[in-house]
Amino acid sequence: MRTLRIIATDEAVDLIIQLSMEYGLLMFQMNEFDEPVCTMDRKTKLNPNDVCVGEVAGCLFFMDKRKFERSKHTQLVLDVEKGKEKGLSLERALGLRFLVRSRPFTAEEQEELVEMEEDPELRMFSYIFGYGLQWL
Repeated sequence: MRTLRIIATDEAVDLIIQLSMEYGLLMFQMNEFDEPVCTMDRKTKLNPNDVCVGEVAGCLFFMDKRKFERSKHTQLVLDVEKGKEKGLSLERALGLRFLVRSRPFTAEEQEELVEMEEDPELRMFSYIFGYGLQWL
């Protein structure tokens, strides 16, 4: 069984699909407050220290390399809850906010961990609504 570094709840995936239908391809970037910010893919300038830690529902997920090094023993779980209608993240206009929870990997999961390609430009698949990951 493959273990992913980042996963999402069903509610988060549903919201990503809803936002994707309105805005197109999306991406996530953890901000300085450890909050995931959802933006249109390629519209956000990444910081030089940002690394891609995985893909969730077809969206690349980036975070600061130092934060990643401190949290690489944990699995990130993207979730959604009610939130304020202000902020840069796309879901805020809907009165919602994404958040990330984490839990430690088990020893078995650590051995089965699937790492992201170093260069996200090499991504060769796309999230097709209702069908999961599909090769282009």
